[in-house]
Amino acid sequence: MRQCELLGLCQSSLYYHPKPVSDADLKLMRRIDELHLKHPFLGARRLARMLEREGFDVGRRHVGTYSVIMERGAAKPRIYPSTDDGTETGKPVLFSPEEHEKRRRAMSNAIFASQMLQKPISKATATFDINHLRFAEIRPKTVNIFILGDPANSKKRDSDRTGFAVLAMDAQRNFFLVDGYNHTMNLGERWQASSGLRKRWMNEPGVQSVGVGYEKYGMQADIEHFQSRMEIDGNSFEIEEVAWVKEGSQSKDEEGRLYDLSTRFITEFINHPGLGSYKDLLDATSRVYDLNPRPPVIINEKDLEPPTFDE
Repeated sequence: MRQCELLGLCQSSLYYHPKPVSDADLKLMRRIDELHLKHPFLGARRLARMLEREGFDVGRRHVGTYSVIMERGAAKPRIYPSTDDGTETGKPVLFSPEEHEKRRRAMSNAIFASQMLQKPISKATATFDINHLRFAEIRPKTVNIFILGDPANSKKRDSDRTGFAVLAMDAQRNFFLVDGYNHTMNLGERWQASSGLRKRWMNEPGVQSVGVGYEKYGMQADIEHFQSRMEIDGNSFEIEEVAWVKEGSQSKDEEGRLYDLSTRFITEFINHPGLGSYKDLLDATSRVYDLNPRPPVIINEKDLEPPTFDE
């Protein structure tokens, strides 16, 4: 009792002995692994039906429990690539050479790297190169602003984030990510974000014009609410429809926590097209040319002075 008090432990936890996993559950989990490796696109329902046909007494929830065990860290996967050196050209060790080649041809580069080589992101599969990005301490003096929105359909924790990217275009047609948001939002919050960003950048010095674009599929659901809010707030502006393929500035997420927008953009940039990775900011920035962007017009102040004539 005294030792438990000193260590801050509950007596029951001290004497508790974890129950070992039964042989039947181990056999079931091993078979789920095999089926998932062979059919990585199947969900819990399809896997449960396949297991039932093989004689396992299991339902969808039981199959889903396996993923919960992995998420909690109660069981840790042993991850090994399908080749001896983890490269596409290495010697196959998981399958026969014939089966390995068959899977390589059937899968895309990104899926093969994720499923077989256990490397979702590699130089061979990455879409972008971090060296393509440049970093600037200050934005150009004169710019045109383009606000692009890519809404998520839900505010659930496991849903995609809503992405608002504010791009500044200078006279040399360079784009700068200068502002935005990237977290889950409801309909009202999406209106506040889009209207707030426009109002903020309309009042910034050196900004010649501000355009707003919104992903057309999300626009169908949101535009009616936006129009009603424009009438109520007396803040009417045009929102153009764009079609997706689907320390920097800081913003706050749905729980009020600060996050670095530049860091999230870079993470999406270097991880694309990694399976399971976010891509909302990339989606938002990818369709800037749907707004037909034009660079700002640089005017020399001396050209504005009236002509003078010497007598």
